[in-house]
Amino acid sequence: AIRNDSWLFGEAQGRVVLSCTQENAAKIEALAAQNGVDCLHIGTVKGTDLVINNTAMGAMSQLQNTYNQALANCL
Repeated sequence: AIRNDSWLFGEAQGRVVLSCTQENAAKIEALAAQNGVDCLHIGTVKGTDLVINNTAMGAMSQLQNTYNQALANCL
């Protein structure tokens, strides 16, 4: 099984996380299928927390701060 955090932070080549409006999701999935590209819906953007497969990953504000300050915190 793939860990939930690896969907966003895994280093597998060719993996892209794409955020779009609900109205465009079907268009993107169809375009991916037409071009032989695997496409998987892993979540929905809403609220203030990051939740993947019903598992809370943390508050978006905290995750954003961690990302933005990662290099500075290592120095």
